Amino acid sequence: MAYSKQSSPSYYMEFLRCALCSHDFEYKNPLYHPITLPKSGLTMCRQCIGIIRDETKCPHNHGPVEINYIPIDELPTNYPLLFILYDQSELPKDHRVRHGHCQFYTTFDYETKQGFKCTEELFGQISNVIKTIINDKEHQSIFNHSMIRKIFSLLNSQYINNESGLKILKATRSLAEDLCMDLIFRHQNPQQTGSYSFLSLIKQLMKLIEKHTTENDIIVNRS
Repeated sequence: MAYSKQSSPSYYMEFLRCALCSHDFEYKNPLYHPITLPKSGLTMCRQCIGIIRDETKCPHNHGPVEINYIPIDELPTNYPLLFILYDQSELPKDHRVRHGHCQFYTTFDYETKQGFKCTEELFGQISNVIKTIINDKEHQSIFNHSMIRKIFSLLNSQYINNESGLKILKATRSLAEDLCMDLIFRHQNPQQTGSYSFLSLIKQLMKLIEKHTTENDIIVNRS
């Protein structure tokens, strides 16, 4: 893994473990792959999703379980979270290898797969910036808890249908606005000026906004 748990701020790690059993997400053990529910954005390990699938309410937030009629293997793994935990060399690079088991992905047409791929790549770039921040003690406090929650809320988005695409667009715009306000504050206060990592994150978010606001946006506008 890219860093030891001891070197990582505990607050970041709260978003890198199962929301139900609190086990750290893993790649090598499929039972602990992170799976994000399509509507709520709640991310659990594959094992816990298998346990709760027949329940009427989620034991974590008491909301309705969204997967009663969806086979677990149809839900895609949340690779952007794994990008934070692992070196890229430890994870498959080919999207067909990553999601070949996922029926949602395999039934997409070419354009839809390209949209899914582009969104995952942009989320992956944001994840790489977060990993840089986690691994650098100077930058670990660059974001407050509220901003960290918003960033991971975006990374815990599911982008497999129209509804989720619109949800991502709204969340991205909101986060970008907050980051820009933070950037303005830092420039007004020289001692708080952001680092390259901070600027890089804003750049990636702006790319994501542009991707989802053009008329060629595949995810939001596909039929």
